[in-house]
Amino acid sequence: MKIWRMVRYYSYLYWNEELPIYQVVALLKEPEDIKKIATGINSDVYDEHLMNYQYKVIKLYEMDKYPVLKEKNSGLYPLRVFMRHEGESDLQHLEECLNAVENIEDPDYYFLTVECGKKLYRTDLIGRIIKEAIYMSSVLYKHPYE
Repeated sequence: MKIWRMVRYYSYLYWNEELPIYQVVALLKEPEDIKKIATGINSDVYDEHLMNYQYKVIKLYEMDKYPVLKEKNSGLYPLRVFMRHEGESDLQHLEECLNAVENIEDPDYYFLTVECGKKLYRTDLIGRIIKEAIYMSSVLYKHPYE
């Protein structure tokens, strides 16, 4: 059961780092074969309640991408690629997402936006609009394993 993996992550971080933890599962694309996604578990033994464990499920594909910019939540900028874009073609959507991160001082945002885009769109589509100088200046591009 995959829910137990979430419990394991939580307990590991709390045990070793004593961090305040707010766990979420971010769904990038709408699942085709899953109707309901669990948000936690209740553990009972012999009719005695032992544990209630919950986490939040965020459906990125249902979120509007523009409030992220308005709130200046730059940590979410690369994930905007997965968010709704009614009235825009895929190319327009990608261009808008890349333009939003192009002028941020840290080119890692640009790199991550491109990499997120690769999860949804064809490489040739991204290849037409990518600015390689920005992409290749990212530390994540230069030293991916450090």
